[in-house]
Amino acid sequence: MTEEVFQPDWHETEEALPLVYLLGKVSLEWNMAEQFQTSLMWSLLGSNAVGMAVTGNLGNRPKQAIIAELLDERPDGLKLRSLVKQTGRNFSALQEARNLLVHSHSIFRGSGKPEWRKATGKGPHGHISVLADEDDLLLIVEQIVELAQAYVGLICYLQATRNGEDYELPNKLSEPIRLRPLEAV
Repeated sequence: MTEEVFQPDWHETEEALPLVYLLGKVSLEWNMAEQFQTSLMWSLLGSNAVGMAVTGNLGNRPKQAIIAELLDERPDGLKLRSLVKQTGRNFSALQEARNLLVHSHSIFRGSGKPEWRKATGKGPHGHISVLADEDDLLLIVEQIVELAQAYVGLICYLQATRNGEDYELPNKLSEPIRLRPLEAV
């Protein structure tokens, strides 16, 4: 009896390099959006030192909920509520898209959009897949940057109002892209 030799099945070929490059952009821009979200919370708490003490062990979703509550307590909270709800909605959708892509272990290229497969460790198949091409990744990058800019705009607004100055709030955010898992593979 001959032992089968393990044959690694690599799915990322030279043609996947543009996707991998864009995946890196998704990852880097996401890290900046997370940092600006955290900075917004620090600004709302009054100082970076206090903010760091509070946010050190908080995940992103609790931060977003606390940001919404802190902004609601402000006299101008009603003015800010719509934008804060949009940032929360976009944060959740873009975080899900980012996680599906960044945690994928394979990119299958066929005749249509590339299929990104991620292990879940859950039955019945242990994987989920989503379809995303270069245009989808570019849109995700663009929307992450838009989200980060909204956080920066809110920080600038808070700083300006503390100094008695006017500052125009960021515009309404785009509807976030939602990558839908394919049927189990």
